[in-house]
Amino acid sequence: SFDHTTWCASAGLPRLMLEPWPFQIMVNRRQAGFFFEWNRWAWLVDMTGNNLQPQYPLSFGTGNGRFEGDTLVVVSSQIAAETYLDPSGLPHSDDLVLTQRLRLLGPDVLENRMRFEDPAMYARPWEVVVRYRRQTAPLREDVCLDRIKQGLPAMQREKSP
Repeated sequence: SFDHTTWCASAGLPRLMLEPWPFQIMVNRRQAGFFFEWNRWAWLVDMTGNNLQPQYPLSFGTGNGRFEGDTLVVVSSQIAAETYLDPSGLPHSDDLVLTQRLRLLGPDVLENRMRFEDPAMYARPWEVVVRYRRQTAPLREDVCLDRIKQGLPAMQREKSP
């Protein structure tokens, strides 16, 4: 009952990056777009260097991005505390600052180094590294409410074939 994804609300960051669902990344000079298969969520990151400041907490927070060489660096803040860091329900506060450093390790492997800074919730900053494998299939349409109508869970641990 504590998990808002059971009624198809956004899983938020960084959780949606840790779920077993495909996503795509598209980058241009103005923004980076992260497009998720699960419930067709999209997260847009400002790439203009304007350093957008959040007005209030959102499930994806406010993301500011830049390139450092071949690494896409995204700093997100004001990620709503009603989301969780991971599928197990690891909490965070509205003060969380999430820094992601994404880079290709090879043609088919993307590494994401995530740094968590949340002094209201954790004694010190910490990091985790996640690697993704490129898949060539396009994102499929996934509608959470359709799955619930069929008596299936809103978000399954294992992605259905």
